[in-house]
Amino acid sequence: VTQASGIWFAKKIVKDYGSDPALTAILNNMDIFLEIATNPDGYYYTHTSNRMWRKTRKPNPGSSCVGVDPNR
Repeated sequence: VTQASGIWFAKKIVKDYGSDPALTAILNNMDIFLEIATNPDGYYYTHTSNRMWRKTRKPNPGSSCVGVDPNR
């Protein structure tokens, strides 16, 4: 899911809360946490250098490898 989808979803629930009975019932009974951009440096790198990159861009001291897979 892209950042745009997360932002759209956030706007949708804020706008429709109180006027959409189903959404209001869900939000009254559940907590929703949105984590829209958890790897901004890796995301930027995928659009400028390597589209298949999935790791962060943090250097690893003592290693020639760059980044860590944030899903691990």
